[in-house]
Amino acid sequence: MARWFFRLAMICFLVLASAPAKAPTPEELEEARSYLRNKMQEGQNVARLLAEVVNLYASPDISSASYRLDNGVAFSTLKLPYYRDFTLPDRGWSLFAGINLSYLKATSHNETPLSDQERLAADVTWRGYSGLAEAGARVPLGHGLTLSPSLGAGLAQLRNQTEYLNQFSKENFAPLYQGIAGNFSLDAAQYLAALSLAWRAKLAGLDLACNLRYAHT
Repeated sequence: MARWFFRLAMICFLVLASAPAKAPTPEELEEARSYLRNKMQEGQNVARLLAEVVNLYASPDISSASYRLDNGVAFSTLKLPYYRDFTLPDRGWSLFAGINLSYLKATSHNETPLSDQERLAADVTWRGYSGLAEAGARVPLGHGLTLSPSLGAGLAQLRNQTEYLNQFSKENFAPLYQGIAGNFSLDAAQYLAALSLAWRAKLAGLDLACNLRYAHT
């Protein structure tokens, strides 16, 4: 994700720095920032990628995991759901409601040579927070099967923190990135429609359970 932002902004910088002996004017810098901002807003791949990241750490399950990829990206997630069932008298079905709190952190080190003398160097940190409330019904189907439709809504925030590691990056890239592709935050509303099918049975004194869930967010 961070590398895609850097490649896009590097194109803007190379256009902006076509005359290396002359520093860009404020008007030229603002024109490049406007171009970068428009490209990010138009890019469906960017929006889809950010939505996938939000869904990654907002799914309702108890888990804590850490990953380190070969490209140097490291990220961890923590999810804490709390759900409660409400039994209805004289009804064959019940209600449930709950909330899911999630956190994500991802870090990467980025170095892109631009010439023999200059390079773009930065450490990028992503942090994500979300809270999702969900409510639905549990409808027994018999033979240990239970169908559970549900709806939910919540809020999520994704924050980017970019630290530039050399003077060249601070002077030439920080003014271009700031608030657009570096050091920015993204707020998102979440809406959930889900359908779960659970199966429970006892076999040789063992409690067996299987749960299938389809969710659209």
